[in-house]
Amino acid sequence: MSSLKYLARRRTKPVKPRKDFPLYAHRCGQWAKKVCGRLYYFGTWDDPVAGEIAWDAPKYAILEGNDPSDAGPGDDDDLIRKAQPKPHGRTAVLADTRSVHGAS
Repeated sequence: MSSLKYLARRRTKPVKPRKDFPLYAHRCGQWAKKVCGRLYYFGTWDDPVAGEIAWDAPKYAILEGNDPSDAGPGDDDDLIRKAQPKPHGRTAVLADTRSVHGAS
């Protein structure tokens, strides 16, 4: 009996407003997009136009692999830090240990 109540409450996902719409309807009730294995949310199902506008703002930062919260303006030191490539993997660990131990 409880499963019937659950099915009665269950919402159906909306279809995309058009074929080339970049977002999909996530089961939590929001428009979403998965980029590089990470899920981003862009507003509720009620307003797909607002969801698409919310996706357009940080789209290039997300596609480049940057954090969309870093897309805002900052001071010059911030811009220099963002422009420098970040070491990845084993190189980052070696760089950290060298600075701690004083080796060059």
